[in-house]
Amino acid sequence: MYLGVKKEMKRFVVTLLCSLPFLVFGQQPSVFRPANNLSVGIGFISEKLPEGVSYYPQMLLAKLYLHHYGKRDGGLSLYAEPQFVPVILSGSNDMAFEFGANLGFQYIGKINKNVYASAAIGSGPHYITVQTDIQSPGYIFSDNFEVGFLFVLPKPDLQFNLRTRFRHISNAGIRNPNKGIDNWFLIFGLSHSF
Repeated sequence: MYLGVKKEMKRFVVTLLCSLPFLVFGQQPSVFRPANNLSVGIGFISEKLPEGVSYYPQMLLAKLYLHHYGKRDGGLSLYAEPQFVPVILSGSNDMAFEFGANLGFQYIGKINKNVYASAAIGSGPHYITVQTDIQSPGYIFSDNFEVGFLFVLPKPDLQFNLRTRFRHISNAGIRNPNKGIDNWFLIFGLSHSF
């Protein structure tokens, strides 16, 4: 079952990426603003756990902009990012879950009238359910950094974002074991200016 879902997800991502040139190079709204967004993150490099399974988190996240500093066509923003993360443990019939929220800073810079580059760093408390010898379950911290692009769509106030993220989760030594779990994600989603 998991292999079929993974194959369909790859098809979806390839189709979406091939459609971008047709979506992006249309009309430009008069003012660019960072916009709240809903995104999906697909884990593409996973941590191999000592139990012989790989840890593949699949993120559902929202980025909510709290404050924007700087220019209207870019600049630095403070954001909150609530997340729900189902985790596939490949090689096992079990699943795990994570949930929590990050607080972070994102810088957005204009490349051309329809494309912006972004870089962000964030951290926040999370809760994990996985049972493994390298990380205790329960409360942990999620630290991450990401780079990506934001594409302004022809429909006013809509943007498509495509990012890659490295994430490390551990509990800062509150409980043992605490070796941490690392993952890389491909994140894509839609933004809307309210």
